[in-house]
Amino acid sequence: MIDLQQLKQLVTISDCGTVSKAAEVLFISQPALSRSMQRMENDLGVALFDRKKNKIELNENGKLAVDFAKKLLTDFDYYMDSIKAFDKSKRNISVGSCAPAPMWELIPTLSQQFPDKTVTTAIVENDVLIKGLSSGDYHIIITSMQLNSPDYVSVKFREEHLNICVPHNHKLATKLDGVTFEEMDGISMLLFEQIGSWDKVLKYLPNTRFIVQSDRNTFNDLIQESLLPVFATNLSVKYFGELPNRVVIPIDEEAATDIFYISVLKKNKHLIERL
Repeated sequence: MIDLQQLKQLVTISDCGTVSKAAEVLFISQPALSRSMQRMENDLGVALFDRKKNKIELNENGKLAVDFAKKLLTDFDYYMDSIKAFDKSKRNISVGSCAPAPMWELIPTLSQQFPDKTVTTAIVENDVLIKGLSSGDYHIIITSMQLNSPDYVSVKFREEHLNICVPHNHKLATKLDGVTFEEMDGISMLLFEQIGSWDKVLKYLPNTRFIVQSDRNTFNDLIQESLLPVFATNLSVKYFGELPNRVVIPIDEEAATDIFYISVLKKNKHLIERL
């Protein structure tokens, strides 16, 4: 009976051009590979190779067999991947979000409501999230727009407001009712690299010098050791507390407020109902 290993060997011979080279790639001896192909020919009842003195090459039967072998191997890989993905989907809840803050509350709640499942997360852009929800890559997505389609259940989840936190002696420290982007532009600030959808506000601050940090621990250390202004939101203050030695000032701009929506495929609406 022909097995998958023989199909892979046949395709490798076709790709390499010779049995000797294929044997090297497959890490088996050339005689062992030749015997395996002979057994395959016996099982099929047809010759796949033209054998000449010091030379063996695929004949027309063999070339057709290679084409079918490639298709069978591709189908088998798809079969394996599909079964694994289905099993994983039963044990996992995959969450994608356009920003980190909405997940601070969602993830603990999911873990509490579904203790038998593993929650995985990713932060990507809205269009990637929507495609991922449709394809099944994500069970739940959080976007900065509501999805208006009969295929989805999409509801408002949270509002997040962006603030600037400055030292008490900073020139903006007296603007307790709020500051504009124009008033902020030109100062120096600490910035964490992964700010999700909030990167949209950077275009309003073309003259601001950002000291960008990609490591969260380093960023937190710099917050503690320096007095540079940083961004914070109502949600980050709620979950992590106010930043030391700084005044929290709201940014009085429309772009400084995000409304987040949580969406699932209609067949998975029970996920939202449980939340």
